[in-house]
Amino acid sequence: MWLVTYDYMEEFLQILKIYIAFVNFIDLACPTRLRWAREEFSQREREMHSLYLQLMDLVKQRNNREFRKFTRINISTYEHLVHLLKKKLQKYSARKPIPPECRILVTLMYLAYDSPRPLLQMAFRLGSTTLRSIITETCECISKELSAGYFLNSLNADDYYELSEEHLEATGLPNCVGGLDAIQFLTERKTRDPIILVASSNTKYQLINVDLDMMQDLMEKDNVVNNLLQNNASRLNLPADMHMSETGVIVPSYFVTPPRFPFVKHTMRPYPGKLLNAQKEAFNARLKCCTDYLDNAFGILLYRWKVLQNRFSGLPEISCNIIRSCVILHNFAIEHDPSYLHNQLMDHIDEETQEFKQGVWRETVKLPKTKLFNNYDNSADNEAFASRDLLKDYLFRESM
Repeated sequence: MWLVTYDYMEEFLQILKIYIAFVNFIDLACPTRLRWAREEFSQREREMHSLYLQLMDLVKQRNNREFRKFTRINISTYEHLVHLLKKKLQKYSARKPIPPECRILVTLMYLAYDSPRPLLQMAFRLGSTTLRSIITETCECISKELSAGYFLNSLNADDYYELSEEHLEATGLPNCVGGLDAIQFLTERKTRDPIILVASSNTKYQLINVDLDMMQDLMEKDNVVNNLLQNNASRLNLPADMHMSETGVIVPSYFVTPPRFPFVKHTMRPYPGKLLNAQKEAFNARLKCCTDYLDNAFGILLYRWKVLQNRFSGLPEISCNIIRSCVILHNFAIEHDPSYLHNQLMDHIDEETQEFKQGVWRETVKLPKTKLFNNYDNSADNEAFASRDLLKDYLFRESM
């Protein structure tokens, strides 16, 4: 019995013909079918004409001046940021993935200049969906990985003690742990509450005691504001009351707050009215020295990261991640990049004329103050009024 030889090549050719016929049928039926990417956003175009390549050349040349024009930070700070986030941003795909260095550059440019997305698409040769996912994922990564060190919701007792020493040296206010205020960011949907950022600051213009959420959610959370109103000083780890040995005055630790904030034990707000005596005027001026640090911190944040100056159109979670990323990058840059802050950027005394000059940020940025505090019971206890009078008298005696 003879074995029949099976022609594998003939069978393969028959399958190939069927496949080619099927592909031709699809092309005829759907001549405009979707491709992986538009031609100008192809891998070849990206490797030849992407702005990422030019920025990497600046990194190799160590050209900090030109690099800061795109990203707001210097090259060493950028490289440190890449080192911290690279593992989390590394992607694996059948196609060549966008490297973490490029993802961070795109996000920095978007946050720094609120660059139109079509412009970033053409500059980096990225599709709209790819660009949106890169910005969203990178901001989420920054929020998760760097929050522990640069988005502080509370401080320990030692940190507050150092903070009070800094403010005593800078403003002359004893047992003061800084100013406390809030700004808001609007959304494009009128039915949605604004996003509120509550924070205080240190004398280096970093934001601390930070909380960020929608207005209604913020009022119900365990945060600095609600602990102050409930007199939970132990929960906040605030310094103990300070006994002034010269006069016997007892000064509790306190935040300097705006006039609309409820007046309670661990807050200090200025005297109201315009017709004040010299002591009260001097006291209010001293408090303003403290709140100016926070106003400058907020102002520099909005000036450096211009995405915060416009309304947010995304979901609340995505918008909060963008704002949180800006706060983290602000604090991160102050700590690692000496060029991030310069003398003219914040309020300062001119070295030549000894005149007070406002910071550059005040020319273009108006702080978006919030009505958050109007939703709290604006009551005050007698202890708060007595503490303010005692502190005012103490400061007046010290200045004589």
